[in-house]
Amino acid sequence: MEAYALAKSAVVPLLASPEAHAERVDEALCGMFLQILEKSGRFYRVRTSYRYEGWAAGEGLCFGEEQLALWRTAPKRAVCMSFADVQAEPKVQAEPLCTLTRGAAVSPAGTAADGWQKIRLPDGAEGFVPCPAIARVLPADRPEAAFRRGVVPAIARVLPADRPEAAFRRGVVRTALSYLGTPYRWGGKSPLGIDCSGLCFMAYYLNGSVIFRDARIEPGFPVHEIPFRSAKPGDLLYFPGHIAMLIGNGRYVHATAGNGCHGVVINSLDPRSREYRADLPAKLTAVGSIFPCITAQNKRRLSK
Repeated sequence: MEAYALAKSAVVPLLASPEAHAERVDEALCGMFLQILEKSGRFYRVRTSYRYEGWAAGEGLCFGEEQLALWRTAPKRAVCMSFADVQAEPKVQAEPLCTLTRGAAVSPAGTAADGWQKIRLPDGAEGFVPCPAIARVLPADRPEAAFRRGVVPAIARVLPADRPEAAFRRGVVRTALSYLGTPYRWGGKSPLGIDCSGLCFMAYYLNGSVIFRDARIEPGFPVHEIPFRSAKPGDLLYFPGHIAMLIGNGRYVHATAGNGCHGVVINSLDPRSREYRADLPAKLTAVGSIFPCITAQNKRRLSK
């Protein structure tokens, strides 16, 4: 029988091996479902719904079929601020019970009042957050189908049904830019520290689409290669071991630990720009998009 757990800590490091100081390969944020693959001491090898694997310390996880069943069917919202205190009472002077990062999942409990929303956490604890701290429904409400299929399911849909392409592109760019200044962290996926693929993954995830969490185009995920001339804001630039997001006019945002930078910054592909980074343009290997590439030839065929 397949076993699952929930990430209950704000950020649960996923490690390359079952050791406290092993390399961090990814992070599970509060509220994410994880499939349990094996156990070694206090560590569990887990798989995310987007097919990434790593070892998580048990103290950051929530187990139990009853709690998992409750969370599986509970309505969920994403934390959209960089950080949000979950407070014991609906007032700013109240004791913070914990602090969540952008991308964490919480479940609204009841109706918001006076600018505060009561929420429930994966382990059943309850508290209050300011209403502006939480946003739209997350894409991965029922992940077990993803684990069973072994391929990316409907949570990786190309475009949320309620988002036109232009609005989606603006949304992913705006979300990526919200991480500006975040320090670089290998394997990171939160405002505490983030890496290049973590930044692009979270920008798409928080706008309703799940892309591959690595610096390459992976079959089975919605990103596909397009010609550079067709690229638009929100599309992705792939370099050897690195990924960035176009934001318009040849500029791109990325999380980098190279070229004298150590965090999320904006650079340009234009050598005339003061934001130009000379070591990357020549290394560009691919441009990726989740949207169809409409070439002039395709336009003529579609118009017939």
